[in-house]
Amino acid sequence: QMMSGTWLIGILAFSALFMSRFLPLPYLAMPLVLGLGVLWQTTQGSAASFTLSATTDWQMGWPNMEEWSSAALLLVLPQLALTLTNAVIATSAMASGKFPQDALIDSKRFTPRRLATSSGWANLVLAPFGATPMCHGAGGLAVQYHFGARSWRAPALFGLTCLVIALCWGDTIAQVLSLIPLAILGSLLAIAGLQLAWSQRFIDGKPFCILVILATAAVCLTINTAAGLAVGVILEMGRRRWHLISDLKL
Repeated sequence: QMMSGTWLIGILAFSALFMSRFLPLPYLAMPLVLGLGVLWQTTQGSAASFTLSATTDWQMGWPNMEEWSSAALLLVLPQLALTLTNAVIATSAMASGKFPQDALIDSKRFTPRRLATSSGWANLVLAPFGATPMCHGAGGLAVQYHFGARSWRAPALFGLTCLVIALCWGDTIAQVLSLIPLAILGSLLAIAGLQLAWSQRFIDGKPFCILVILATAAVCLTINTAAGLAVGVILEMGRRRWHLISDLKL
């Protein structure tokens, strides 16, 4: 949908970003594509992709009971299933698969419990400082890995860049970022979605496992993530119970 306005730009950006993984310096693809996108939007005189609706001064604070209640109903409950699946379960599975040597050194390094705990503490500690809700994102891990991130240097570079931007430019950086065409942002999301959608289980998985995957995905797309999670868990529990009964009969 984001790419629909300028399909050609979106397709070219997606092709360049996807093929970059087969090139010697894949991490240069994204800044190059973004830079060319900003240059194209500037020369075309196109309108900004977004505008800041409001800004507030920074201040220390702690939510009152009314804010806790509204956040629980408007943010926590709707987001809970997505956070558990995307930021905890999927991130744990993806990290274990992409960094098997680290998982062997420390078996608890990528566990869902550790990811959930670190996300919870980050939100509790940083909320009084005005931080927005944050979590471990499977999409971010997939895209960063796609572009060559393999060690602590990638998140360190990302964090350093954010600090420099915040200290030197602040809100004015939004004017620059708003020049990135929506079609290119859509292509980045498409790359992340493609990385997440593909699974080795499609090749080596048993038919019932593939059925669980496809059924979960279908319900997530047609209804919502919470319903997809429930269907997936029920089907997986049924699959395991069926195997257990079959083994006992043997």
